[in-house]
Amino acid sequence: MGEENSVCLLSGSWQPALAYGFFAGVGIYATVVVFLAIQLLPLLESGGGLTPRAFVFGTLGDFFSLHPGAVSETTPGIDNAGFVPSVAYYAVGILALGTAGYKTASVSSSDDSREATLRGGTIVVGYLPVVIGGLVAIWLLDPSLVSVSPVRVLASGALAAFVYGAVGGYAAAAG
Repeated sequence: MGEENSVCLLSGSWQPALAYGFFAGVGIYATVVVFLAIQLLPLLESGGGLTPRAFVFGTLGDFFSLHPGAVSETTPGIDNAGFVPSVAYYAVGILALGTAGYKTASVSSSDDSREATLRGGTIVVGYLPVVIGGLVAIWLLDPSLVSVSPVRVLASGALAAFVYGAVGGYAAAAG
C-alpha cells in the first residue's frame, strides 16, 4: 500500500506544486515589500532618506527572517516604526504556504490523507526558486553586508514550505 501512494505521488503532475509554491513565495515577498513600505512611511515623511538598494536589502532580510532559523539576528519589520507588527509577517508566510499546499493537494482526486499531506509538501519545488532568487539578489547587492548563511536560508525555506504545505495538504484531505 505504501508503494502505491508513493508511485501515485511521483507519477502526478508537478505543475500545481511548482505554480502554487512559486506564487506563494512571490506573494509573501510582495507582502513583505508592502509591510516594510508601511513601516518606513513615517520615516520618509520626516525627511529620512532611503535608497532603493537599502529598501530591497531590507525587504530581502525581512523575507529571509520569516524562515525559522534562517537569520538569527533579524526580525521582520522595524521596531517602533509604522503599524505592522512582526506577527503579521509570520502569519502571511504561514497562511500563504498552507494555502499553496491545500490548493496543490486539492488538484489530486485522491482522498488519502497521507498522499494529500505529501502532495501539499511538494510546493517546496516551486518555493525554493524564489528563495534562491532572493539569495542571488542579496549577493548581487553586496555580499559583505550579509551575515546570512545560504545553506541555512535554503534549508529553513525548504523546511517551512514543506511543513506548512503538508499541513495545508492534510487540511485538503480532511475537508
